[in-house]
Amino acid sequence: MCSLFYITLCDPDNTEKEYVLRFRLNTSDIAVRWQQRVLAAQQYKIDDPQRFYGLNSLEKDAEIAMAKINRCIETINSSSKIIDRSMADINDQDTLNYLHHIFEVHHGLLEQQNTDFWHSAPQHVKQALADLNICVHRIESVSRGNLPRFVVTYFGLPKTEELVAEDFDHITDAFTFGGLYLNYVEIGKTLEDLMKDQDQYIHDDAFRPWNYFSADFNVSLHESETNALRCLEYFRQHRTFFESRGYKEDDHRLRPGKINIGQLIYDDKKETLDAIRRHQHVKAVQFIP
Repeated sequence: MCSLFYITLCDPDNTEKEYVLRFRLNTSDIAVRWQQRVLAAQQYKIDDPQRFYGLNSLEKDAEIAMAKINRCIETINSSSKIIDRSMADINDQDTLNYLHHIFEVHHGLLEQQNTDFWHSAPQHVKQALADLNICVHRIESVSRGNLPRFVVTYFGLPKTEELVAEDFDHITDAFTFGGLYLNYVEIGKTLEDLMKDQDQYIHDDAFRPWNYFSADFNVSLHESETNALRCLEYFRQHRTFFESRGYKEDDHRLRPGKINIGQLIYDDKKETLDAIRRHQHVKAVQFIP
């Protein structure tokens, strides 16, 4: 197992201008297994190396997020008009839930891209449909405080590795500046997502608690906490829904938060954040023994 993880960032307009982030990795079994998936992912490209959030002004990030999602909608509808709404308000959670449902239905769930629309759509439309999910979450990120973070995902890497009960000993609902966390890789929503979104559109099959992990990760550039009590209250309000699917109140897969796998090593928080702001493109990742 390696003890250090390096992320090389660069200026999106000049890839020679680099900034390296150094993380101390946990010694947990899940951190070791995650390393193995990252190594396996190196034959794949990072889906979107510029998935940075909350590093511009709120107005600028809202403008970017709205433009991205409406471009996605236009591209998808250019093939077949399956979406009858556009985004006009950054706080329109109902439309976001509707668009996420469109993504779930026409893209398919994890490793299940078997829909008629997916098979018949040209490649650029498939990409727009896949991006629709990211665009929904980008807007939610802005509307819920625009907290700074960045995300790295590898869509091409099969999501086959299962989490075990002991992995959830490392889940936390209190995020630290520079915390390195597993990213949720299911296509669907967790109990925490349902609680936050109050989603009325979600298909029965699209409730997907944490079951799998991949090389995907995210880095928190803020401090915050998930409202665990609200999640518990949501479960109790919808107990029949969850228990009919075999989940009890204390099921580890329903716990809010994310599984921690490491921590950024830094001297000055403001200087680090300013440097990341100037280098919003993930160029490479590397493990150091």
